[in-house]
Amino acid sequence: MFVPPIIGLADQGDFVRILGPLGYAPKPKGPDHKYFYLTRKFVWDPGYREPRWEQITSEFIPASVAIGLNRTVSSQWSIDLTSFGIVHAVLFVTGVYRLLRVLRHFGSHRIAWAGLLLVVTDVGYVEYWNSLYTEPASFIWLIFLAAESVDLCLNEQPTAWQTSRWSILAILLVTAKTQNAALSLPLAAYAALLAWRAEGTRNKIIKIISAASIVTSGLVMYGYLLPAPRLVGVYNMIFMAILPESRDPASDLESFGLSPRYARYSGTVAWSPGTGIADAELVNSVQARVNTFSIIKFYLVRPGRMWTHIHLVLTSALSLRPECCGNFEVGSGKSPGAKSYGVALWSYFHQEVLSRVAVFLLCTVGCFPLIGLMFLFTLRDHCQQFHRAIEMAI
Repeated sequence: MFVPPIIGLADQGDFVRILGPLGYAPKPKGPDHKYFYLTRKFVWDPGYREPRWEQITSEFIPASVAIGLNRTVSSQWSIDLTSFGIVHAVLFVTGVYRLLRVLRHFGSHRIAWAGLLLVVTDVGYVEYWNSLYTEPASFIWLIFLAAESVDLCLNEQPTAWQTSRWSILAILLVTAKTQNAALSLPLAAYAALLAWRAEGTRNKIIKIISAASIVTSGLVMYGYLLPAPRLVGVYNMIFMAILPESRDPASDLESFGLSPRYARYSGTVAWSPGTGIADAELVNSVQARVNTFSIIKFYLVRPGRMWTHIHLVLTSALSLRPECCGNFEVGSGKSPGAKSYGVALWSYFHQEVLSRVAVFLLCTVGCFPLIGLMFLFTLRDHCQQFHRAIEMAI
């Protein structure tokens, strides 16, 4: 990450969401700093903002720390990409260390350690540290939350402080990126279970507050999603997924209350040539009539179509490496968009092995909560730690 040629992730256009609110801009600006090569230098430029695309995210925490440290030891006016990488790396190593520590209580902990280190140090994850996406926060807070979850399950009666610590990390994970908002529901349900079993009024109140706070964080993340990214997500689902997979695109458009003539945009995404995003009438219609929930409803009443779509995207969904996103900087001697494969065993396993059993994995994930519930009902006499562990796994 820090020895030339360094690795990271090139900007696909998302860095402005973090850089803009913090007052920085890439140098150079424009298409030269996107997709194929890393941009190392960012300079003070409060005018570099895209308010339509900004979002709240817990990634502001490590990014702000990096900028603060840079101002202390170097300069206020410019910052190197590796400054963000150092903060991400320190948080990551701290989280992994904490997780390794709590796992040592298990008899097979050395196997768990080996598996954990194989997975989390893969370039498919580590490449994000030298970047300004929201994925670093999502992954780092997940590592911390996993460690606190194990610790929580090992205690006979979790204290208010333990529950509060776990809840704060849950909120940081939920607020890392908009897609994590849905995680607030199962995490809050678990916190509510802890509150129900808590002993003592003060302990119970703190855990109720924790559950409510986690739900609120999810609602805030979803509610804060601005019209522009919301429109892009909906547009891509309709015109890049639903219509290209349809035998009757006009009928599918009518089911959303959209004109059949928009079928001419089938196969386009929001940024592709000839996109319907440039059609003001279409944009107004989509914003007025379609949202995430109407798309979910569309698939739920057409399970065959849902299964077809899932089957098509499963293979690519299991890849850890983002498309069209180089790992090296200009001057590294690497070709445009080149990727690093130095520590990529887990990425390779995802691509070559797991993608071939993707349908089986999806079914397993779907069945796992039911298997967990069977354990809870058939093994009622086990200790509370066992029950909490099964509930956490569900």
